[in-house]
Amino acid sequence: MCRSSGGCDAILSFKISSEFRQKSNQRFGRKVKVEALSELKTVQAKINEFFEFRELKQKERRDLTVVSRTQIHNLTIGLDIENKKDYITDVINKNLLAVITISQSCIVRVVGENHYLAKKSNNSQELNTVSSVIDTLVYEIEESRFDFQSLERSEIFSDFLEMAEHLLEEGYKDPAAVIVGSTLEEHLKKLSQKYGISVTSDDSRGKIRPKKADALNSELASASAYSKLDQKGVTAWLGLRNEAAHGNYDAYTKVQVESMLQSTRDFISRNPV
Repeated sequence: MCRSSGGCDAILSFKISSEFRQKSNQRFGRKVKVEALSELKTVQAKINEFFEFRELKQKERRDLTVVSRTQIHNLTIGLDIENKKDYITDVINKNLLAVITISQSCIVRVVGENHYLAKKSNNSQELNTVSSVIDTLVYEIEESRFDFQSLERSEIFSDFLEMAEHLLEEGYKDPAAVIVGSTLEEHLKKLSQKYGISVTSDDSRGKIRPKKADALNSELASASAYSKLDQKGVTAWLGLRNEAAHGNYDAYTKVQVESMLQSTRDFISRNPV
């Protein structure tokens, strides 16, 4: 594997761009919408079944309460009834926990753990909250309002960052830095499109050229796509990537690349496309 060759950047950049297009087309070509909707509706049905189950069990418990009042002087029967009531409560709670867990797992599978709906679901132990997230997703998907393409891009970015993480673990800090930087640059382009910022410009001869990542970073910060603090961070990460691309491998350390990877992952998560 290429540890410190000046040709790393050209090879990896070509590999990233070609794999990115190929993988994006393959993933988006799947029947993601149909599969997601099917899974969500299955869970939706389980939630409704639980509500019916809970209503029946609660009625059983109320009936036992009525019986216990007629047996107030019979300690044996009264204790038996209280045990039955506790058992019913325990059954309801166990089934409640199960349906919440199933629902939360489904939501994460459909939208990813970093999506705001997944976070809303995972931060709650209230079935009504989790159920409302499921209902929202079903509605958004049925009405074609859910942005699966954005979701697919997030997964692709994540895959390349995982590749960089693996390279770092194997001791290959230089190609890892290039992969992280290239992934960040691609994300900046998608963010620019989201905020209506052109990713190309005319040179002095009138030819259309792609804008440099630093220029996009500056324009995105000016458009309040993210903070000035984030802008400084992006500038630093792009600078480290450029050092790797130009073969200046002693200009940075493995620890700095690890920090760049974690920071880029966090930046992409906080600024979705």
